[in-house]
Amino acid sequence: MAGGTSDIPASLSDRELQIIELVAAGLTNQEIAQKLEIS
Repeated sequence: MAGGTSDIPASLSDRELQIIELVAAGLTNQEIAQKLEIS
């Protein structure tokens, strides 16, 4: 949106970047949760 403000944070946390990398690698939500040891 030209001239609008963005709701996207200026930077991502290390954890958020880690999740994005796993999504980009094609892992499913369940696989990501198992890899990161989260439920």
